[in-house]
Amino acid sequence: MTASRQRPVVRGFTLLELLVVIGLISVLAALALRGFARDGGGELRQAESVLGAQLALARANAIRLGKPVRLAINLDAADLDERLALVALLRQDASSGAWTLVAEPVRLSRHVRLVPASSVPTGSGVVWPGNFTSRWTATMSVNTPGLPAGSYGYLEFSAAGGVFGSPKLTFANVVRRADTFEFTSSEQVRCYLVRGSGIATLLREAASIP
Repeated sequence: MTASRQRPVVRGFTLLELLVVIGLISVLAALALRGFARDGGGELRQAESVLGAQLALARANAIRLGKPVRLAINLDAADLDERLALVALLRQDASSGAWTLVAEPVRLSRHVRLVPASSVPTGSGVVWPGNFTSRWTATMSVNTPGLPAGSYGYLEFSAAGGVFGSPKLTFANVVRRADTFEFTSSEQVRCYLVRGSGIATLLREAASIP
């Protein structure tokens, strides 16, 4: 009489176990993505899009209107959500000479700031890597409806769409403290180099920023 072979019992995952595993993977993925965004990945990409669109819009409006348009950034607002993050497009009124908004101003995300090294307000707490410089065409005092009054740095696009020189628009991921910002590292830096023609080139790596 031949003994019958017993087949090994193969136990699969239960539905509950699969759901638990999927849940754990989802939580870990969410934490990883949140950390990536906080470290500058997502927020820097968002800033790239915002600033690139504003530069293109400033140039297009200058050509369309046939008069200078300024891309301005707030340098000294008491509100940290606006300081070094509030970007506005301004055009000059032909009759009064006053500068007015072309469109609603935009704000960069909470952990990204656009900083001209030569124009950092005294006591702002901003720490900028020494090997990066950025410059504006000039600065101006703004008293425009829709914008907080104060000092603004700006790039001016001529009626032909060009700018003076080749200014750099440098921005970086920052850590926000109680009333200051600190830059995390020179690796979390991006830069738009605006050519004399007004066309902007994005430099994504700190080492490539001239």
